[in-house]
Amino acid sequence: NHHRALLALRQGPDLGLRRIRQLLNLTGNNDASSLFDLTIPDFLKIDGFADTLARNIVEFEDWDEVDQILEETDAAGAELVAYGDEHYPPLLNHIYDPPLILWLLGERDALRTDGIGVVGTRRPGRYGREQALEWTQRLTASGLTINSGLAYGVDSIAHKATVDEGGCTIAVLGSGIDVIYPAKNIGLVRQITECGG
Repeated sequence: NHHRALLALRQGPDLGLRRIRQLLNLTGNNDASSLFDLTIPDFLKIDGFADTLARNIVEFEDWDEVDQILEETDAAGAELVAYGDEHYPPLLNHIYDPPLILWLLGERDALRTDGIGVVGTRRPGRYGREQALEWTQRLTASGLTINSGLAYGVDSIAHKATVDEGGCTIAVLGSGIDVIYPAKNIGLVRQITECGG
């Protein structure tokens, strides 16, 4: 219910992530569904909350669309990890505008491991490829999770090197969990999840 309510809040017009987090603070971050039990006068007691915003939540009716998102998430073999959840990456709490919801394919516990980002150009030269491989192998051997973006070039080298070393790697996708890009990395994604990433 919490994740379903968060998706509903994301669908609401004029409700930015910071405003939603303000509301979550009122519920202790783990019961967004209780916000849909509030009345317009309840919302108007909240500092800076206008009648239009209150009405957008109280009169929300697009539950079918929310349930469709949940069905598509399930069909992709993915799950949701939300701001305030136990497995939400702790360091994301310290950035300026942390994402409200993450779609996860693979092992939840990987999100709470000590890691380091390895990113670089999509077209590295020979020296760049060698350095990406060598540093990734060293970092993996030290027990760090390798975080990268699954893009061509250095990102793919880092993920592949980590998998080859039996380490844990996390691919952060901007394209969505159901659209692996580049498509040639679909097999690599499978390897990443099989290695606990």
